[in-house]
Amino acid sequence: MNPINPSTYQPINLSTPSDHKKIAEAARGFEAYFVHQLLQEMRKTIPHNGNGFGGGFYEGLFDEALAEKVAQGDGIGMVKTIMNKIYPPSDKKV
Repeated sequence: MNPINPSTYQPINLSTPSDHKKIAEAARGFEAYFVHQLLQEMRKTIPHNGNGFGGGFYEGLFDEALAEKVAQGDGIGMVKTIMNKIYPPSDKKV
């Protein structure tokens, strides 16, 4: 196993718009993943009445699509929270 060498990674310049967009996209992807996991865990609490062949597969696809749509909109607020932690709102009053 090779040790991790932090000097090989390029730092992110938080002031460039392209990096800001990449970070927002990553935050949106994280939120979609979180919502998908949340939906999967919630489904485990529902009794199944013999969904038939492949029912669980289609439920998984539905949950994934739903999670993506939730994250594309306002989501559950994770993107805003992550972005506010990385780019704190200015406390300066003009």
